[in-house]
Amino acid sequence: MKPETKLWIRKRALMALRAMLWHADEWLHRQEVKLREEIQGGAGDKPVHRAIASNRPTVTDETAREKPRFGIVRRRRGKTAAEFDVSLASRSMPLRFSSAK
Repeated sequence: MKPETKLWIRKRALMALRAMLWHADEWLHRQEVKLREEIQGGAGDKPVHRAIASNRPTVTDETAREKPRFGIVRRRRGKTAAEFDVSLASRSMPLRFSSAK
């Protein structure tokens, strides 16, 4: 095979590959634009980030009563000081170290 023929085939192969990549990139861009329009269409004239944020559940939803799935969960290790004081005051037992016998 002549070197000119090899160069011609190589050039045509690269041009074809470049054309395929260009068409794939254009298709991907059209899909992104279509997705943005769908998101904005459901939210009116809001920007995309506000449209997405408005679909998130709020504190008043039932989801606020569920346990959090992620993040740090604080656990109580016992009674608070106020609960302990109330339980101590409600006991009818006299204190052990009182001076009255």
